[in-house]
Amino acid sequence: MSSGPCHPPQITALEPPLGDAAKAAVIHDYLYASRGLGGRYSRAQADAIFREALGALGVPLWKRTLLWTAVRLGGAGGWGR
Repeated sequence: MSSGPCHPPQITALEPPLGDAAKAAVIHDYLYASRGLGGRYSRAQADAIFREALGALGVPLWKRTLLWTAVRLGGAGGWGR
């Protein structure tokens, strides 16, 4: 995960850029940058897609929960950037 508008440095330290959540983070970052593909998805839906993708990639439940909670609590400033 990159350290950017929706990924604070604390989260990047937990999940390295090429860690098992990287593919899900790319999708999530794209959804945030495009404001949910121009309104097709809400921020909450983008975060839910992130959580679902983490599960599909085999990310452990504890880490999925932590990463999802982090984007829900801290991601508002990155929406649309």
